Amino acid sequence: MKRFAALLIGALVAGTLVTSAAASSASDQSGETGIDVICKRSLESTQRGFDQAFNDRDAHRLASFYRDEATLVSPRGRVFATRAVIETAFAGLFSAPFTSTVIPVRTVIEGCRTAVAITDFTIVDANGPRHFLASLTYTMDRGRWQVLLDQSTLLP
Repeated sequence: MKRFAALLIGALVAGTLVTSAAASSASDQSGETGIDVICKRSLESTQRGFDQAFNDRDAHRLASFYRDEATLVSPRGRVFATRAVIETAFAGLFSAPFTSTVIPVRTVIEGCRTAVAITDFTIVDANGPRHFLASLTYTMDRGRWQVLLDQSTLLP
């Protein structure tokens, strides 16, 4: 277990060395430990990459943020299981023009192993605006945050 923890910390530190000074100063102010700050910054970086892939309408790159065994539950309750199937679902979504806005609502990280990120987002397409609340459950896998569950709820 110690070896795994050391590898995980090593991978996270290697990916976030540039932010170590800021992380150290942030830990002094917020009460978070250095590893908590590193995990948070790593997740924030992952979320930025996820959002950029979505905004670029790049289904393949977006799917790379999902675990192989991930599940996506659509707003209408349809289940898409595995990264390959999720990529196909996003390719279908991206085949039609739309605009989107995303507002972070809440992010919780538990022990640098699991995280939940909730966002409020709106898609506007030929059918008009659709408003959603999305929840992404991330797990840490070999020093990298990946989506295990993506569930969206259609709001009125």
